[in-house]
Amino acid sequence: MEPEREYYEDGSIHWEEWYVNDEIHRLDGPAFILYNRDGDGSISHERWAVNGKYHRLDGPAFIEYYTDGLIRHERWFINGVYHRLDGPANILYYADGSLNYEEWWVNDIYINDDIIPWLEENGI
Repeated sequence: MEPEREYYEDGSIHWEEWYVNDEIHRLDGPAFILYNRDGDGSISHERWAVNGKYHRLDGPAFIEYYTDGLIRHERWFINGVYHRLDGPANILYYADGSLNYEEWWVNDIYINDDIIPWLEENGI
């Protein structure tokens, strides 16, 4: 399956996007890739999607990078909803790679201090 592509004026790829049945979809990599304008092939954003929904089992489904390649923002999704059991599902980093902000989500439910005792009581 070939992606749709748009190019910068200099001929370098601006973005690539994969579709199946008119829905953003790719099983073997990100379904959308946005490249930096500098023409060196470096990536600005990646979005992993299946059947039109953000989805990735083994990593974040949305990744945004600083121009030097360090990760700026990660969002973890399964079947289109925020979800991660082994860490935060929404993470922002400073330009030096240190943690700026994080949110924990399970099945699109924001996990805050009020819900933690319930999770522990139910073995979740």
